[in-house]
Amino acid sequence: MFPLNAESAYSFDFYGNTAGNQGQPLLISNRGRYIWNEYPFNISVNEGKIIASSGLADFVTGTAGSTLKDAYLYCSRNFFPFSGKIPAEELFTFPQFNTWIEFTYYQNQEGILEYARGIVENGFQPGVLMIDEGWFREYGNWDFDPGRFRTQKPC
Repeated sequence: MFPLNAESAYSFDFYGNTAGNQGQPLLISNRGRYIWNEYPFNISVNEGKIIASSGLADFVTGTAGSTLKDAYLYCSRNFFPFSGKIPAEELFTFPQFNTWIEFTYYQNQEGILEYARGIVENGFQPGVLMIDEGWFREYGNWDFDPGRFRTQKPC
């Protein structure tokens, strides 16, 4: 979330720059308005006008009430509907550790195993270990990168 107003002069390419991995193809306003695209897009704001462009998918825009909360709730229901499935109980009952702080985009098997051992060796309760960004070969490929992870049993 970032503030933009009628005096703002701003442009951003959500496709080419994920702003530290925080880019999201949804914009909502404190006046209940929203701009949604299934894919990242370019946006510019100048003299109170928002111009958004994408060659990947059509935009969905509209107004859902008159507040930021109204827009958020509408977008949540329509673009990110609740599946009805409750996440694993361990996500609520055990500590969660994330490899992003240690490795950012450079996740690898040896480093992650060392990180996991360090958690236990330093007296922390074992919990959920989330292997973050960069474990795959490329975006959209759900296989571990064989250059960074072995396919054999790790421990």
